Amino acid sequence: MSPQDLWKREVSEQKLNRGYEQQLQLVFAPRDATPEEFEEWQEKELAPWAEKQLPIVAIMAVVQVAMLGLMFAVMGINQVVFGS
Repeated sequence: MSPQDLWKREVSEQKLNRGYEQQLQLVFAPRDATPEEFEEWQEKELAPWAEKQLPIVAIMAVVQVAMLGLMFAVMGINQVVFGS
């Protein structure tokens, strides 16, 4: 006697997976860019930021040194005003 469904129809036997169940392998990685797409991306997105990078870093270094100088100045002023 072969297995039947709810309506008493004959159905073929199905093998059930009796081992560990497996997760579907979902890949959310982007596809590889073509050489033309890479060149366009490099010219339009990377090159402008590369040209601006050195001045930005130089300005931030000057700001950091200025803040260090102001910190020492405030400590010196506090020592003169509140010193013992």
